[in-house]
Amino acid sequence: MKILLFLFLVCYCSISMAQESLKTADEYFRKQDYEKALQHLQIILANPDQLKGDERSFAYMLKAKTHLNLIDRAVKNNETKNTEKYKDAYFLAYQDLIEARKFVLGESAKKECESLGNYLNRIIKNLGAAILNKIYSNNAMQASAKNAALDEAQKYMMASIGLNPSDYSAYDLYGQVMMLKKADDDAILNFEKSIKCFEGTKHSATDFSHFRVYGNMAIIQLKRNKGAEAINTIQNGKISLDKYSQTTTKKDSLSKKEYSEMKTLLDNIENEIYLNSPDLAQKAIEKFKSQSNANPADFMARFSLAQIYEQQKMTTEAAAEYESVLKMDSTNRLAAFNLGALFLNEALELEVKIAQDEKLKSKFSNLLLRSEALLKKALGPEEKDTDCIDALLKIYGRLQKKEEYQYYRNLKTSLLQSK
Repeated sequence: MKILLFLFLVCYCSISMAQESLKTADEYFRKQDYEKALQHLQIILANPDQLKGDERSFAYMLKAKTHLNLIDRAVKNNETKNTEKYKDAYFLAYQDLIEARKFVLGESAKKECESLGNYLNRIIKNLGAAILNKIYSNNAMQASAKNAALDEAQKYMMASIGLNPSDYSAYDLYGQVMMLKKADDDAILNFEKSIKCFEGTKHSATDFSHFRVYGNMAIIQLKRNKGAEAINTIQNGKISLDKYSQTTTKKDSLSKKEYSEMKTLLDNIENEIYLNSPDLAQKAIEKFKSQSNANPADFMARFSLAQIYEQQKMTTEAAAEYESVLKMDSTNRLAAFNLGALFLNEALELEVKIAQDEKLKSKFSNLLLRSEALLKKALGPEEKDTDCIDALLKIYGRLQKKEEYQYYRNLKTSLLQSK
């Protein structure tokens, strides 16, 4: 009996000491002596079974908050050494919070755990998004640095999803990371989860940026030569965007602008799908024709229609549409280049037939001269486009204009040497 009593007293004393140590850690935390608070918490949680009730979850939450305060203070005070020392603080806090969730019992602990989770999720998700933005904005980033940054961003987004498995924006960002990693199956899976979570979320703020997930999914599908599937994805996105726009309560100028920008983005991706899907050529012609007829001043519809005609070897129709574009905007260099290249290619096809039919010689020369004028307009005063220069060299070689040929040959050499 005495032995049992002794064991009970030892057990009781250890529990009391753990409770006292937790109280001490909390006091250090309130005094902002986070290092000492962390030391006590590490000792306590080395044997967490000493704690009872919600004490264990509170201890883990206090440790998570201690990690966050240590890194926040180091960053705020520009303490380089401590910033490096506590660089993993956000992930340590994440791990502590996951542990805290396992032992939540009372309502108070539940609320605190939820509040801390939301706060930490915002931080971690924003850090991951910042890394993504850095990757997008730095085209000169080395492959090794980009891969390391993507690994880091992936780690943040996995933690964000772990904190809130219904966060649609976290799945969107995670999908973008996977897309950049060329893990397209994982990317589509996360984009689909983003869509599902968005549809099940009550939105306190307007968020039109979500609908880019449809565009990213369609881009992957286009890359896989699934044009029809990509068009279906974009059209579903546009329907969902319009439905969301009609139901959202916020109708200010900024929201209207964001809606318009997202609709334009999806429209542009849809056009790219049609332009890069040979199996959809007839549908593309019908679409762009319809748009041009409905709005004759629709520059992009006419330009897209010209490109489709050109792809389908319908050169007469393509030339007519490019000329319409140039009538609307005589300074459009891309339309000038495409039309000039069209005339040049037609001339080169005639070249092999001239030996059998001298009458074609005049048409051949005329096409070269028309092409020359357009390509010089496309080249512009900067004279830096090597594709234009190469085309002009073909023209001047055939027209036997030695001075012009030599000028553009020297220009090309100079441009290549300057790279």
